[in-house]
Amino acid sequence: MEKISEELKSFGNVYRQGVESKIKFWFFGIIGLILVFMFLPWTQNIKSKGSVTSLQQDQRPQELNSPIPGRISKWYVKEGDQVLKGDTILLLTEIKNDYLDPNLINRTKEQLVAKKESVKFYRDKIISYDAQLEALNNGRVLKIK
Repeated sequence: MEKISEELKSFGNVYRQGVESKIKFWFFGIIGLILVFMFLPWTQNIKSKGSVTSLQQDQRPQELNSPIPGRISKWYVKEGDQVLKGDTILLLTEIKNDYLDPNLINRTKEQLVAKKESVKFYRDKIISYDAQLEALNNGRVLKIK
């Protein structure tokens, strides 16, 4: 009899009769974890080369050739609009506030006058050097005599 009860004990240990399985617990735990990960916010970084375009004109890179650097601050037309001669297309804003000087014309005129006076000064200086050179030559001639 003891042999039979030992056989049944080993049978119970091998086939785990009477023990509740934890497979359901692990299965639903993994499914729940996957669902939680699905709704978590995540970002993904990918390195690639190419170009990006936008439907909105303000967000696309624009090239504009201008003697003064600046940036486009406002568009008055959109792609596909008809434009007539004299219509304002965009508002260009300078980057440096130095270009917005209201006295710029007066200061430029003052600089021009200063340059003209500088040229006159150097011409007068050349004339005075020529006069000194002539005086030195005359003094040399008189000393020789």
